[in-house]
Amino acid sequence: MLERAYAALPKEFMGFRRAALSPVGGPRHGVIRIADFLTEKTGRADGALTAREWLSLPGEALAEVTNGDIFVDNEGSITRIREALAFYPEDVRRKKLAGALLLMAQAGQYNYLRCLKHTEMAAAQLAVHEFARSTISAIFLLNRRYEPYYKWSFRALRELPKLSLTAELLEYLLTTDNEPETAEEKYKVIEGIAADVIDELMAQSLTEAICGDLEKHAYSVNDGIGDGEIRNLHILAGV
Repeated sequence: MLERAYAALPKEFMGFRRAALSPVGGPRHGVIRIADFLTEKTGRADGALTAREWLSLPGEALAEVTNGDIFVDNEGSITRIREALAFYPEDVRRKKLAGALLLMAQAGQYNYLRCLKHTEMAAAQLAVHEFARSTISAIFLLNRRYEPYYKWSFRALRELPKLSLTAELLEYLLTTDNEPETAEEKYKVIEGIAADVIDELMAQSLTEAICGDLEKHAYSVNDGIGDGEIRNLHILAGV
């Protein structure tokens, strides 16, 4: 009914043109009820999420819910929901961050060189990819921003207030080969990124570990979770 009413509107009004719709409409154009939109993106018509639901939702879905202009909200309903979903609860942020840090450690600080020693060049580059993906997740969490869909992640990363320069380093890691001389330099870059992330963890009082091993920092971040149920979930439960 809503789509039919929308289709009956003038194609242009006061200089604004109505976007063309496919026969079945779609989530990005046209008319959609708030409850339907929230259910599609969060699984809840009212956006009231449990801790498990917070942990399982991808950042890009929450980014879609909380971004974009609101032109009219006389009752304030969508505004209140967006404010409640503005960012993860702190315990959820810590759980997701702990998982990202652990994967950074495994892929970058450990498996990258191990793959190279076994002359597994493709596997080494997969390790670089996993390190980069997890680093991006960690940096968005440290900035208290939702990570967008992957094709926008580097653009958004460059605009963050903290650790934005990491984007150029990750691009270098992803676009270079793994020949011996390059691989040595890449491992130095990986350790440099790890050091920068650890510095930010310490600046935010998220870790009590004193070392350069991201795995130890991952477990320290997890240990700081206040909710025992969330803390005792597998460390990768939020990844």
